Parts: sequence; structure tokens; C-alpha cells
Amino acid sequence: MHLAIDIRNKIASIGIYDHKRWLAIRKIGIQGDRTADEYALFLERVIQEGISSEVSLNGIKQSEESSSRMNTSGKYKLGYFENEPRDLKLMQGESAGDGNICDSIESCWISSVVPRATEDAIDAVRSVCGIESSVVGPGIKTGIKIRTDLPSEVGSDLICAAVAARHDFSIPCIIVDFGTAITFSAVNNSAEFIGAAFVPGFETQLESLKQNTAQLPEIKLEFPRKAIGTSTVEAIRSGIILGGMGMIEAMIARISLELVNDCIPLREKQLRMGTEAGAQKMTVIGSGNDIGREILSMLGHDLFRKNLVLDGIRVIAELNDRESAWKK
Repeated sequence: MHLAIDIRNKIASIGIYDHKRWLAIRKIGIQGDRTADEYALFLERVIQEGISSEVSLNGIKQSEESSSRMNTSGKYKLGYFENEPRDLKLMQGESAGDGNICDSIESCWISSVVPRATEDAIDAVRSVCGIESSVVGPGIKTGIKIRTDLPSEVGSDLICAAVAARHDFSIPCIIVDFGTAITFSAVNNSAEFIGAAFVPGFETQLESLKQNTAQLPEIKLEFPRKAIGTSTVEAIRSGIILGGMGMIEAMIARISLELVNDCIPLREKQLRMGTEAGAQKMTVIGSGNDIGREILSMLGHDLFRKNLVLDGIRVIAELNDRESAWKK
């Protein structure tokens, strides 16, 4: 089994991958006071879930290798029983590495935009699995060329998403990721990442509104029933979500035009056919939260992969691991 970790500004996603499928994907908040030990405990729980999933998918028949990871009661030696949820606070005195789960995890790849959390994740993987992690960055094969003014500024999450888009969908494409920020990434037909656009995400907009406005009620972001809100809650939902929907539609249209013009062979083909540049509908791939999925679907874009960055990490691991163990 293999680990993929996607660390963003507020949330980290941890995926367990084996036999060409994700066995478990879970998220943990990136908080300033969270320790490496807490990450290790969470990581152990995710690996436990992945192993349990593998056992249920493969049936009760055990290979010699898997049997070696089990105790006499038939449960995996993870430091606690597989079907027994444990609160992190109850485990503070335990070592995350006490279990024998390192036999299960062969490799770990990390994409991170938070340097401090990167080190915590590396320490957690080392503690729990006894292996060193590989980090997506300069010198790593991706199959994507970065063609921007300052390539070093481009976040590894954007490149991982571009890698997955090229591998699993098609290019040229626009990738719209819904998270702390809403990001628009452009990849041309030469597999070049040519740039991006960022705006605050829906939850980020709501948090800013709360901090700068008095007496706002608690609001759960969900699709509004109509544009004209008849309550404060509905008015805010309309402004943030429907307003955001209009922005997203406009940005996709504008980026599509610029992206088609950047794809010279496609541009020349359109000119020969007498069609207007930008008239061809660009492939749009969404990722992130469910509101984003709904918005893109309403705009006619149905390609959506919730954990696109994790899929990109998987592809990068396949490109860089000598024995390509991730392909198994």
C-alpha cells in the first residue's frame, strides 16, 4: 500500500492507495497548535481504515504476507483494534509507531504548500511507517512544463492537479478547484502550465464577512433558492454562491479564449475553418467541494474529481518510483 498526502493552507488530505484504487481518503485540519504526534495518530487511523478496506474487498482469505501483519486474534497489529474507534486524547501517552503497520506502507509522496506542516507530515510518516517521504518539488518528473514568469512560485497542488488532468482527462483544459481559494489553472495542448487565477473561496468569503460585519447569524453555505434573498441568510448565500457562479462562468469563458489563442496549432486550425478563436468549448475539470461540483454542473461542465490533487500525486509517484510500485 502507498500513502499520498495533499497539504493545503487549512486542510490536509491523506489517501491510502493499493491495487489501482483508493482504499481510504480522509482530511485533517491544519492548525497552528497541532503537533507532529497528532498527525501521526491521525495517520495511523487512516492506514487502519485502508487495511480494513483492503481486507473487506479481498475477502477473508489471507496471503502469507498479510498474515505476518496479524496477531493471534486475527486483527492487524496497529496499536489498537481495527473496529474500536479511539479518541485522540485517550491515545496521548501511546507511541504512534508501536503498531506494525510499517510493513503495509511501501512509499509516501507529499504535495504541500505549507512548509511547517510538510515537516510535521514527514515526521509523522517516519514515526508511523518507518519510511522516508518523497516531496513533490523541483527535480521531480511530472510531465508538465511550467511556463510562467516565476515557476518557483507555482504551488505543487496546481501542478499535481494538472498532472491528473492530463493523465485522466484531456488537454488543453481549465482546472477549477474549490477550496480555501477558488483556483483556475490553464494547461495548453503542449502540456504546459501557462498560469492561473485565484479568488477567495466561498467559506473564506463568509469568514471575512463575519469578521467585518456586526450581528450576522450563523450561516451554513448551501445553494440559495433564488437570487433575491428574503432573509439575511438567504441574501448572503445568494451573493456568495450565485455571485460566485457568475464570476466562475465569466472566468471560464475568458480563460478559454486566452487558452485557445495560446494553443497555436488549434488556433491555426480554427482560422482555416473560418471559426472564431475561443468558439470551441474548452475541457473544464472541477475539483474540491460539493458546491463547486453543483455550480460547474449547472454551467454545463460535468467532469469533476473531488480529490484531483491526490490523483496527481499518484501519477507523479508512478513516474518517479523506479519499480513503479504504485501501478500494482
